[in-house]
Amino acid sequence: MLKTVQILLLLSIISPVALPQHFIGMHSEAVEEIMTEDYPDFNQDKSFVNKSFNYLKFVDNLEQQTWLFFLDDNDYCKSSKLVCDYLLLDDKVAELNNSYKKVGDLSWKYQENKKNFSVTLKKEEWFFSILTKPIDN
Repeated sequence: MLKTVQILLLLSIISPVALPQHFIGMHSEAVEEIMTEDYPDFNQDKSFVNKSFNYLKFVDNLEQQTWLFFLDDNDYCKSSKLVCDYLLLDDKVAELNNSYKKVGDLSWKYQENKKNFSVTLKKEEWFFSILTKPIDN
């Protein structure tokens, strides 16, 4: 019994980040606060600054996931991109299927505060990414 509890505890600690958190429309300070409180296995990465984009970057402790939050000129999140190692692909697809309405092979949608959003998984050579953005109505 104790061994089962230990295994379940370990799995809960190393499980990948849950996707349903909605950041779009939040100010950068709120995004930073939520990431610090709710995603302690992610650390903000300020080591590289791309002056072409206004964004926040967080990397998980295992360096398997990088979460980018793209900000508008007033520092409000306008989209997010989660970049993941292929090791996490099956878990992420399952999370997306459980959390959102599937609308295509690698695309989903959802509604938050009467606004529609798209979630798209894009496969690259060395990683895959999950882009969340508003749907223009």
